[in-house]
Amino acid sequence: MLSELWVNNLAVAEHLEVRLGPGLIALTGETGAGKSLVVGALDLVLGARASSNLLRRGAKEAEVIARFELAPDHFAQRGLDLPLEDGVLVLKRVIGRDGRSRAYVNDRPATVGRLRELGAALADLHGQHEQQNLLREETHLHYLDAFGEALPLLRSVEEAHRETAAAAAELEAFEEARRRSGEEREFLRFQLEELERAELQEGEEEALLAERERVSHGERLVEAAEAALDALAEGESNAVSLLHRASLQLGKGAAHDARLERLRNQVDESLVTAEEAAREITAYAASLEPNPARLEELETRLDLLSRLRRKYHRTVEALLERREELRTLVGEEEAGEERRQGLQDAVEQARGRLDEAARGLSAARSRAAARFGRQVSRELEGLGLAQARFRVALRPPRQGIEIPGRAGPVGPRGAEEAVFLLAPNPGEEEGPLERIASGGEVSRVMLALKNTLRTIDPVPLVIFDEIDAGIGGVVAEAVGIRLASIAARRQVLVVTHLAVIAGRADRHLLLRKRSGGGRTRVEIESLEGEAREEELARMLAGRGGGEAARRTARTILAEGGRP
Repeated sequence: MLSELWVNNLAVAEHLEVRLGPGLIALTGETGAGKSLVVGALDLVLGARASSNLLRRGAKEAEVIARFELAPDHFAQRGLDLPLEDGVLVLKRVIGRDGRSRAYVNDRPATVGRLRELGAALADLHGQHEQQNLLREETHLHYLDAFGEALPLLRSVEEAHRETAAAAAELEAFEEARRRSGEEREFLRFQLEELERAELQEGEEEALLAERERVSHGERLVEAAEAALDALAEGESNAVSLLHRASLQLGKGAAHDARLERLRNQVDESLVTAEEAAREITAYAASLEPNPARLEELETRLDLLSRLRRKYHRTVEALLERREELRTLVGEEEAGEERRQGLQDAVEQARGRLDEAARGLSAARSRAAARFGRQVSRELEGLGLAQARFRVALRPPRQGIEIPGRAGPVGPRGAEEAVFLLAPNPGEEEGPLERIASGGEVSRVMLALKNTLRTIDPVPLVIFDEIDAGIGGVVAEAVGIRLASIAARRQVLVVTHLAVIAGRADRHLLLRKRSGGGRTRVEIESLEGEAREEELARMLAGRGGGEAARRTARTILAEGGRP
């Protein structure tokens, strides 16, 4: 159970310390007292989205801490790796002025995603928003699949649907290409032939430009090479002869001083390098003979590349990619019927897998729908709707993939949609919840659904945020009885404005606002005895209810088995 909750600097709450116990806990207070603040704090510490707007004015950060006492193997049973010491778990959420938050699990930093994962295994929160979701038919299939433990089957259908849709899209794209006009096909072939004739090569344009630069400046390059060769090896006073002379002189000196031998070796190495360079320059100069024909070839080739670039508005590299695309397109045109048959076979095979997966899911849903309808009807009976008939109708989806032999399409969620139907009273025609159910009936259907689903994966804490809104009288009493029944198996926190529900609680918490010093603060108090009786009287008749309201409050407490 949730044993303690601390809230600091959240909204109007400067500091709240809430101690809870097992069973049914009622949270009451006048309108605007901050009842939903406690629920919001719990939602935050269980991983909900945070915002800087939640901070109390003037505070640097807000903080929510929740202490849970759990069975040591609680998370292991849910496939979550979180060993507990002495069965105690402490979750903490800190929100800064910039809206960023930090999360901690047993004083160790954690991600908000991890907090959300643990929160899903710790608490189930229901409020008016979820009641509105219940009226939306698109949510009904989720409820049914959760009850029927059909999620693995649903994932198989989703995967098969994706594969089938992808295969069908590929076939459609191919057939669209096949449907192109003869003129367009001829145009594609013309483009391919033009690019094939061009025999484009990767990096060709850069190489041609560099060669053109050399050929067009051949005379200058020859002059530069000859001048360099003259200075290096052919002139009157050239480098080779000078190095040779230096080597001879150093050789003579080395006969008298061995240290000169090392210097002579260095000169000899330079001499070898100079001679090799002279040979290479000679060969280079010979290769630079004027070649007007080659220059014309280069200009013609570069002109072709330039025209292709302007015509297709692409670089040479992009033209190479376009050539491959055209080869594929023209190749597909030529492959024709063989390719089409292969794609059709792939679609039929994918449809077969989808059909098989959908049939398995449909069978599981059909069984689950019957059981779910019976169990929810029994729950409604305990909520004062003994004559109501609840049923799950399965209908084909509006959109999906058509499969031969099937009456309707198969969508990503299978071959059916679920619709919850209710006949509140005998003789009345059943209909969708949105059209048939009143506000009070929706609240009771919500309780019935959630209690049915909690038998599958019960969580230790269930939170109902004003789920009793819009009901009263006998209906409210039935809801109170059911909440107390649920609380016999797990901890239940209910935010309520009805005395008949609060009177059945094992623990009654009152929230009130106090003003002073230009600031508003929220306080929480655990009620017992006369204080609790007084709060129930206020809930019944307001502040001026008097003795009659207090007598009714005492009756409620007595009938609820409370002192």
